[in-house]
Amino acid sequence: TLQALVVTAETNLADAQSLGGDTVTDAASAVAFVSAVATLVNEAETADLANKVNKLFIKSQGLVSAATLLVDQNNTYQQILDNAEDLLSDANTEVDKVSAFDAALAELVIAADAAVTEFDVEVTAAKAIAIDAADVADAKQTLSMTAEAASTSALADAQNATIDTAVNAAAALELATAAVSAASEFAASVDALEIAIAQAKAAAQAYLDVAVTDEDKDA
Repeated sequence: TLQALVVTAETNLADAQSLGGDTVTDAASAVAFVSAVATLVNEAETADLANKVNKLFIKSQGLVSAATLLVDQNNTYQQILDNAEDLLSDANTEVDKVSAFDAALAELVIAADAAVTEFDVEVTAAKAIAIDAADVADAKQTLSMTAEAASTSALADAQNATIDTAVNAAAALELATAAVSAASEFAASVDALEIAIAQAKAAAQAYLDVAVTDEDKDA
């Protein structure tokens, strides 16, 4: 769910923050901090939380407006309005959380840039970021392959279902719904993989751009 994604982002933010500040005392700790921030930035780009929560907020506003019109005509629709208002309140909360996350992340990026300069770790940090980005892309590929297998299996189950009785028809509908859900998860995993690959390529190029020696470039 969107709320779960926000919680994950907040947790990852806290992890990155724990590596900064007074924890950065030498080149090694600076590289660890900078790399963690870069990974968090990439994760934020993939999650696209600001766009998602804004869409939810706008949708919630529309539901409240529609429900209000219904209640004006008939009070029996009050529960629908109450539910819509609860959704709007939750959406507003998530918007605030994501805004706070974005602001904190921006501060971390500034701190990471300062750490690179202070400890002169541009090359080593770029290398660490490139390695981490490649690892993430590999992990996303594995997830995508798993999602593809699940989608293929769910589709086969749906196609093999029978509808000769009411019970079987109901079961077939559940299988079809599961297949659609699995296909959606697979599509999302492919999107995430494409973003991760682009991020890995960008990180690798950024490393090559700052690599000084042939040894650096061949690493």
